[in-house]
Amino acid sequence: MYGINEQVYIKLQEYFEYTSGIEQVILYGSRAKGTHFYSSDIDICVTYTGKNKFDVINTLEDIVGVYSIDIVFADKLNQNLKQQIDKYGITIYKNITLS
Repeated sequence: MYGINEQVYIKLQEYFEYTSGIEQVILYGSRAKGTHFYSSDIDICVTYTGKNKFDVINTLEDIVGVYSIDIVFADKLNQNLKQQIDKYGITIYKNITLS
């Protein structure tokens, strides 16, 4: 999916689902646009209500392994990046219990 190894993608989905405080994850950048290369980083925007963002960052970096990952949190977005994510972003996880 989106040029991400299937096993890595499944591990990401499991982590999002079982981590308290992760409400939504949006893929953006070249992988969302379909213009990525194998070596392109994974750009994600995380809506997170928990207290320890560093744990989220460290765990996601461990999961993706050989890929580089760029993680931004929705509550810290500047307006330009927010507009890009709104325009091109693809929601890859949404906590359905919050709907």
